[in-house]
Amino acid sequence: MDSREKVLGLRQRLLELRPEDESSAGMLQILGAISPLLVKALPDDPAELDRYLRTISWGAAQCRSDDAPRLGLFEWDGEAWQPVVMET
Repeated sequence: MDSREKVLGLRQRLLELRPEDESSAGMLQILGAISPLLVKALPDDPAELDRYLRTISWGAAQCRSDDAPRLGLFEWDGEAWQPVVMET
């Protein structure tokens, strides 16, 4: 399964979630409303999507609170896990 198929599967699972509260229900409604646009924005090339997902993952880890436990992002290079370092 390539990254595009996985992202589309995740979208479907998110749309099937049952909201826990009013705030969650609102967020799921927004996701449902914009999901067709997000699907159209997905690149057809899984390698390109992988690069986008890598950048998003790195950025999300960087945006965590200073008080949150340290969270790293690593990639398997075929022999060992290597930390992901992005140029800022």
